[in-house]
Amino acid sequence: MPKMKAKHILIVGDLMLDKYIYGSSSRKSPEANVPVVLQEKTMSTIGGAGNVASTISNFGYQCTLLACIGDDSDGVELSKLIQQTSINGVFLKESNRPTTAKKRIIVNQTHQLRVDHEKSEDLEVETIEKICHHFESVIAHEEVSFVIFQDYNKGVLNEKTIKFCTQILHSKKIPFAVDPKVKNYRSYCNAAIFKPNRNEFLTSLGLTQISIAEIAKNASTLRKEMNIEIVVVTLGESGIFIQNRDKSILIDGYKHDSIDVCGAGDAVLALLVDAYCNGDQLEEMGAKANLAGFMSCLKVGVHPLIQEEFANSWRNVQEDIKIKYV
Repeated sequence: MPKMKAKHILIVGDLMLDKYIYGSSSRKSPEANVPVVLQEKTMSTIGGAGNVASTISNFGYQCTLLACIGDDSDGVELSKLIQQTSINGVFLKESNRPTTAKKRIIVNQTHQLRVDHEKSEDLEVETIEKICHHFESVIAHEEVSFVIFQDYNKGVLNEKTIKFCTQILHSKKIPFAVDPKVKNYRSYCNAAIFKPNRNEFLTSLGLTQISIAEIAKNASTLRKEMNIEIVVVTLGESGIFIQNRDKSILIDGYKHDSIDVCGAGDAVLALLVDAYCNGDQLEEMGAKANLAGFMSCLKVGVHPLIQEEFANSWRNVQEDIKIKYV
């Protein structure tokens, strides 16, 4: 794969505020059969499409993030967090729509509970038109070399915005990657990288179980029908499947006693794009993405990858990577 001169990456999708309450518990509540948590600290981080943008920025790319927030305190906090990074944030506000926020309760270093505050319906028509306008403007006036769509089914990426944006990219021959949800699964034709997880892949096929051989067969059909360059299916601890027109590859996963999958998909998507832009071979793309997902799972909560940490881990694992051609 030839190396791209990717300097500016545009991320479009569902932005979230990830909030954490850390504490300890040693007794049950007298009011109900639930633990009493003694709060020790709180923390907020950038999540969703913002987590992808954070890793992309950490890996040295100029990064623009186009998303929607609510006119609320969570939106203010999220904006301030992004202002502390090198990400260029372009945010549309909807007054009757809350900023998507996920509050996680971490007790004795274990993720016990998550409380979501969100509205998942499509954006208002006026906001959709503004998203499309800003997308067209960034593409027209900035030297964007790659676009990432991070779809969490929270309303930013809908039938109209996807069609509008992907048609522009196709006409200008700008490659894009997508982490799709089932609702918009077949809307992302002409993608350079199409990355569902195992459950999304199964749901799209109406199945509950699938073999690796069947994944390869159905990925090939999907790739041809939607004109996709590379299909990637993440398989959790079982690893990662990656396919282009020339080959299908299964890369074994990593085993660990403590796994927190929060943000793992974001890490995988970001490293797939980084590897693609660097001209890596399919084997290396898959292996780097597989490692990225595992590294994300080793930390409690959502955290972007740091380039130096990833480079050190990559050097340490290369000889142990197990690749199978399907």
